[in-house]
Amino acid sequence: MRNWRDIDTLPQNTDDGWSARDGWVEKAIIGKNAVEKLIKYWHPFSDWTVASPGNATYLPMLDIEILKTEVFKSFTRRNYFSLLLLALASMLFGITNIIRPTGNSAQIFYATIITLQVALVDYLLVNRDIKKVRDRALFAAQIRKNERRTITTCTLLMLVIGLIQLFFADADAAMMAYGSVFSKLAEGEVWRVLTGPFIHQDLAHWSTNFFVLCVAVVIGCAISPVHTIVVFFIACFTSMGASWAMSPYTHYDAVLGISGGIFGIAGYINSSALKYPELFPSHFFWTCSHLNLVDLYLPYVLNPDSSLTAHLSGLATGFAWGLLFRIRLTA
Repeated sequence: MRNWRDIDTLPQNTDDGWSARDGWVEKAIIGKNAVEKLIKYWHPFSDWTVASPGNATYLPMLDIEILKTEVFKSFTRRNYFSLLLLALASMLFGITNIIRPTGNSAQIFYATIITLQVALVDYLLVNRDIKKVRDRALFAAQIRKNERRTITTCTLLMLVIGLIQLFFADADAAMMAYGSVFSKLAEGEVWRVLTGPFIHQDLAHWSTNFFVLCVAVVIGCAISPVHTIVVFFIACFTSMGASWAMSPYTHYDAVLGISGGIFGIAGYINSSALKYPELFPSHFFWTCSHLNLVDLYLPYVLNPDSSLTAHLSGLATGFAWGLLFRIRLTA
């Protein structure tokens, strides 16, 4: 893992003046007025970094002395507004669910409450302290340096998975042909252990896994690309095996998707932050722990058929892996 606090490893501006750079599309804007217009949109995960006169390194806006106070004020105002909006939405959906419940009104209410909880805990842990927000922004800027290559790889992997599944009439046909169907495994078709995790229920299932995989892999590869890849595949297989072992009690006859592998990466990130807190931004372990708990619960709000066994076993696999292996800090 590279030292993300070393700002000299960030991109450099060749001109001595105000400039902002979007790292994803490699777009730059010139001039102080143009840079100041970005203040009202800035957040710690923003792709925009800024170089100022006398400092050619592109840094998060909170690292620019002349801008940081106004940037943090703007960010805080938007935090307050978001929390208020989520609180009002939670009340509205809650009242609607009581007065006139519909098929998915309870799901919408619970999802809104969970989102409010995530935002509130994040505010209490990190977002009300300028130093902690600055740390988070610098960490995000560093790990995003290689995000294009990482996300491109994830995109290609998921597109291949999705295109292969399109050859079948529906998800049930794909599952019976190559999925982790426990009755087929019991008959000796153990090769399904390798193919089963890559079959998805529908487009929504595939899309959700695609998005979360990209986020998890970008962070995991910043720690160790090799360990992240190994953990992903091992957790995919252990989560499938655990689901099979628990099937007499859960009454599932199959397990679909790579979410076990994604939870494995999440567990690896979480245990690495617990073991080496000094290598991560402030409260990173607690932030990850909270998000993992939410990720375990939220699928059941949206889809009661989600496999808790697969998710827990994947998370446990990754967490154990992070505790067993060291992180090497490179220059």
